[in-house]
Amino acid sequence: MGISVSTWLLWLVASVLLLTYCFYRHEVLLSIVQLCNIASIVITIILVRRSNNICAYHLSVAQKGLKV
Repeated sequence: MGISVSTWLLWLVASVLLLTYCFYRHEVLLSIVQLCNIASIVITIILVRRSNNICAYHLSVAQKGLKV
């Protein structure tokens, strides 16, 4: 349930590898895009780690759904 941090970490590794390839090929525009992508992935991972809780309302709805 929720967002898989391991999937985001895998995507981060792939993005860093692609950024390395972009630097190697001197692709400026794609390097900028990859830097933005990496920043977005890191922000997502940080936010998921910070709020790894379920609010009381959604927890009760999930528990009611399991009892049916």
